[in-house]
Amino acid sequence: MLQIIEKNYVKPDESNKAQAIVEQKKRHKFIDKIHVKYVEREKRYWAEMENFGSKRIAINPQFYQKNEKLLESGIWADSPLTGAASSATHAKRFPLKPSSSKRASYSNTTPRSPKAGLA
Repeated sequence: MLQIIEKNYVKPDESNKAQAIVEQKKRHKFIDKIHVKYVEREKRYWAEMENFGSKRIAINPQFYQKNEKLLESGIWADSPLTGAASSATHAKRFPLKPSSSKRASYSNTTPRSPKAGLA
């Protein structure tokens, strides 16, 4: 379990590294807090991963419709991301989207650092 957290938890100062991993591997699973916001001007919802450093992640409507906390305070999730082709109407800064594979665990609690509690 500790190895999974160490491999997948995105530390705030490692957002660039996490983005590079997705760019290079085309798919990776991260543990991060996710929020979803509606952008009225674009008439579309965008996900934001706090530590990953991207505020424009395309998200399938089923995720925020089934999990209202995404539209409120956000949730901690183990989220697989895949690289996506950029287009004029989609995210230009970092074109990512959640993959269609199974969602893993969701929680409203803040995870501890992977090394927290170890002596």
